[in-house]
Amino acid sequence: MSRARALFVNEALKTTRRLAFRVAIVCFVIIAGIGALGMHRVETRLRRPFALPDGLSDMIGGLGDLTALIAAVLVILLVASEFGWKTARQNVIDGLSKDEFFAGKLGLVVAVALLLPAIVVISSVPIALLGPASTVDGVLIDRDVGADLARLVLGLIGIGCAALLLAVVIRGSGAALAVYFAYVVILERLAGLAIRRSEPAWWRLAELLPSATFSKLFSPGLWTADGVQPGALSQALAAGQEGGAAPLPAVLVLAVAAGYTALFAAAAYQVFHARDL
Repeated sequence: MSRARALFVNEALKTTRRLAFRVAIVCFVIIAGIGALGMHRVETRLRRPFALPDGLSDMIGGLGDLTALIAAVLVILLVASEFGWKTARQNVIDGLSKDEFFAGKLGLVVAVALLLPAIVVISSVPIALLGPASTVDGVLIDRDVGADLARLVLGLIGIGCAALLLAVVIRGSGAALAVYFAYVVILERLAGLAIRRSEPAWWRLAELLPSATFSKLFSPGLWTADGVQPGALSQALAAGQEGGAAPLPAVLVLAVAAGYTALFAAAAYQVFHARDL
């Protein structure tokens, strides 16, 4: 068995056998199904039946921030516990190098970032087939929805790398989760308020703080420069821009998100290598 395959199998076995992973995935499947069913009922009342692929854009917009939360929680629980249970040290003793161990954790981040959007897509299919007026329009994922999913995956990788950094720095699941929630719920909002009370020229920097930047990737209604018509929820998201300000340029948001992702991953690598297991 090759080293890469052995690393993949090792991570897959450790992840799928964790009760926390199984519970989180089951809960997310249920939430995604309920979300799709709720959108189906709302759209049916408005005589705009929930259908694919257009309905997926609304699903991504409606569940994007929750999906990011689940991704962060999963990565923190799965990585931080490796240090608490000393399995990280044991893996290295058993023959893995520190680089290989870290590569496995980056692979875990990517796997979570791919798995959760896949659940959103799969959960939408049976709901779209409910009722005589709701059908799947030709394909499950067209070019525009594919772009929405790609941005969702990019955002989840960024969130996952931030969670990975917290896990390797704090090395405790509970404390790392507390710091993550404190930052997202309190610290970034306070930082945003401080920026908005400064010079007007700096106000829009509040929209480029890490959590705010990644959240923009989950809002399909803000990505309509090419004339794509968003769904009802996406239109509401677009109309709700703070103070009626125009959305930030897509290229800028993508570049900042990619920069944060690289920064978090590099910092996690440096911290992991600098500390003993």
